[in-house]
Amino acid sequence: MFLPPIGRFAKLCGVTSLNDVLLPTEKRGGRAENGAVHKIFRDLLAGKPVSQKRLQKLTDAMVGHWNHEHSQRDAREAATSQEEIGARYTSAKTTAQQASLECWFQIYRHLPEAGYNRTKECLYQLLATTQRTHQMLEKTGISYLAGRCATVKDPTWGPWYAAVAQRLEGKDTIPTDVTEALEALGLLSLAFVWILEAIDRIKLEEPEQRDQLESHLNILFGGPGDIDPKKATARVFRYALHESEFTSKAQFIHAVFGPSESVVREARRYFAGSAIPSFAQTMKALEVGIQMDGADRKGWITYIMIALFIARSSRDLDVLSDKLGSSIELPHIRYAEMMRAILADKPASPVSH
Repeated sequence: MFLPPIGRFAKLCGVTSLNDVLLPTEKRGGRAENGAVHKIFRDLLAGKPVSQKRLQKLTDAMVGHWNHEHSQRDAREAATSQEEIGARYTSAKTTAQQASLECWFQIYRHLPEAGYNRTKECLYQLLATTQRTHQMLEKTGISYLAGRCATVKDPTWGPWYAAVAQRLEGKDTIPTDVTEALEALGLLSLAFVWILEAIDRIKLEEPEQRDQLESHLNILFGGPGDIDPKKATARVFRYALHESEFTSKAQFIHAVFGPSESVVREARRYFAGSAIPSFAQTMKALEVGIQMDGADRKGWITYIMIALFIARSSRDLDVLSDKLGSSIELPHIRYAEMMRAILADKPASPVSH
């Protein structure tokens, strides 16, 4: 329904993993030092107010890291971006909430137009809804959110939102499980649109290409009759084991995590899906299991980020849904079913001769 704080997004993607994803790896000393930028990011994640100047420095570093073709923005563009930030905020300091929204806005602003139109539109709508929700909650309190949920009449999503509205009745503050679930739903909708556009860009010229795409979607959401998005990372671990040279799970776990009994027990929970690993742990499992070059690694980083926040977001939605009642259809399960239906309807591209 709306976007989480950027710090919560970091946690959904594996706690502190975004330091190496949203920003270049931290380096201290010499000309390559970028510790100041990481300090800004840590302050933002901690909910500390960040000045406009520091926020501009952070967003410039983030954009340069994401968009390598335009990693060095010229002075005019940087000044324009600084003016835009200043125009949105009237004080020299920004609140943690404002700084978080600004980071989301910079992500929106620098998504490529080509191939990402629907993703950008979805992110923009989530930004607008998030900002409006924050403003109205400050003015009118929890009744605004309860009213919004109660007015969702869509036959697919309406019953779930109606149950959320009922949970908000009589409350003075929004329960944490409701906030986290609504944020998770916003992220899942964004991931859904992003994946759809990625599928649209793929030319399914050979049966093997469709098989590979379906395999990757099965890892994220589960296969027919066994849909369970919250176990996405468990399926990533099983895939890495299957593709590895190891003949047993125990050998694979020792190669990835070492022989410590406590670590091995936790790793077995990752395989079972009863615990969700960090970004770094998941990437290490893949690196042990498969061979990848630089381009492959970049693609897997994006894929693992998606798998992690699908798993964690779905877990958050499960927590709330347990309190809403078992008769309510789980929205993340509905997303997974829609994804499978769309893939089934995607025709193969004509083979060129």
